[in-house]
Amino acid sequence: MANQILNYGVTVGVLPFNVCQNVSDAYHKETQTHHPAIKPSELPKLIADFQNSNRDFLTKVLFKWQLLSMVRPAEAVSIEWSEIDFDKNLWFIPAEKMKKTRKGQFPHTVPLSTQMLKILESLRPITGVNKFVFPHYSQPNKSMSKETITNALRKTGYQGIQDSHGLRSIARTYLEDQAVDFRAAESCLAHRIGNETSQAYNRAEYIELRRPLMQLWGDYCESCGMDLSF
Repeated sequence: MANQILNYGVTVGVLPFNVCQNVSDAYHKETQTHHPAIKPSELPKLIADFQNSNRDFLTKVLFKWQLLSMVRPAEAVSIEWSEIDFDKNLWFIPAEKMKKTRKGQFPHTVPLSTQMLKILESLRPITGVNKFVFPHYSQPNKSMSKETITNALRKTGYQGIQDSHGLRSIARTYLEDQAVDFRAAESCLAHRIGNETSQAYNRAEYIELRRPLMQLWGDYCESCGMDLSF
């Protein structure tokens, strides 16, 4: 409404320009779909329930990986060994694997927490010969399905309570409760903030700012009973 009024003012000559013309671009927020998610304080029970379930080994590890990494389901299952830089402790997700937005697709870099590194080191002798870190059981040249964790959560009794995508919400709520830098926290979830210029700057600037946040979240998950001794 305010934008329309200001545009009218420019049209009739009352105003020289519309000061709000680019505000929507600067503060663009992708349309959000709400997924069921528990509170961070309820995470110990979720982790215990999943670890004690009869889900198979690789599904249980994928659950931990997705929870720790804060990425979307499709990004979590499609991780390839070639995308990991063990020297810099970074995971480089190519643009074509990321969520499509109205402005396109953009690559995402994930700083690896010590918990994530433990998972990768434990899996390397098991799936390291494959392209994917989480290969499909019957078709190892493909990755596991992005629906794997949502289906497993449903079978574990969490239908309508927690789904795979909602794991990101638990992490985001936890970081918000810790009063961390807002932009760094949003960047952990690959949420786009600001216009194209600031977003390009953010991608480079916030990698190092995100490292302690990823570690903070990893430490919390481990304190909630996440078993990394497999």
